[in-house]
Amino acid sequence: MAGLSAAGTELPRQCTDAAPIGAAGLNEERWADLARVRVPFFEASANSACNHHSFRYSEFSNRAKSMVETSTLPGLLLESVDSDVYLAVLRRIQSGEMAMDDRIVDSQLAVEFSLSRMPVRQALLRLVHEGYLVGTTRGFVLPRLSPQDIEEIFEVRLLIEPRAAASACQVLVENDITALRTAFSDAQQAVLSKNADAMMGANERFRQVWLQAVPNRRLAASIRRHVDHVQIVRRATVVDGPTQQLILTLLAALLIGFEKRDALQVFDATVQFVARARECFFAAPAVLERGQDAA
Repeated sequence: MAGLSAAGTELPRQCTDAAPIGAAGLNEERWADLARVRVPFFEASANSACNHHSFRYSEFSNRAKSMVETSTLPGLLLESVDSDVYLAVLRRIQSGEMAMDDRIVDSQLAVEFSLSRMPVRQALLRLVHEGYLVGTTRGFVLPRLSPQDIEEIFEVRLLIEPRAAASACQVLVENDITALRTAFSDAQQAVLSKNADAMMGANERFRQVWLQAVPNRRLAASIRRHVDHVQIVRRATVVDGPTQQLILTLLAALLIGFEKRDALQVFDATVQFVARARECFFAAPAVLERGQDAA
């Protein structure tokens, strides 16, 4: 693909003209400013800084890879039985098995897992704390996020995701690069076959590979949660052909950066990725309709 060899290269912007979200109170100029600014740490010298701290990356890389298997660090503060329930419900949410109108009742879940209500409720309350569920008088449901909520999530992602991706550059091993290439190839095939679900699945696997390499496990967990929150809402939108092609182009830029172990290029490509993801998200008609309903 052309125009992907250098960090900071302007990438296609197929989705920038269809996001009339000013009525939702979103400040486009402020967001554009955020998208243009690098964290000073990386502006000064990302690669040299990563090398300077390479002893820390080596020390934590194996532990990070093992602890971030699902990248949300499930069970970190829970007992094993609570963690089993937490993981099971989280996977149902992430896979789309739980719909917006579904309810989880702790007593029913306790019967399903042959547990008392206490550990089940503890697991569900952690999911509430992490923003995956909302408690009601009749059980637990998925949150209904407003356009402003989504805007804030994307802003957080823009502030933390580029640096996290850049930090993964120095610890990725050859098996990780192979996994990134495989995910990218899967994404290419999905675009050719016009399979939006397969495309998003490949995109998620690509992200999962580098997230597992991020030395700061809490940072990786935070990114995972924020991505999940957007994806839960996004299932109601249609990922069209131009958007799929844009995602593929941005994944190519990221892959090149990771292959070169170029932290600055990965940082810049991730900024582009998050910024374009936001534009495409708010361009989706279903998102705009929900914003009008919430107004």
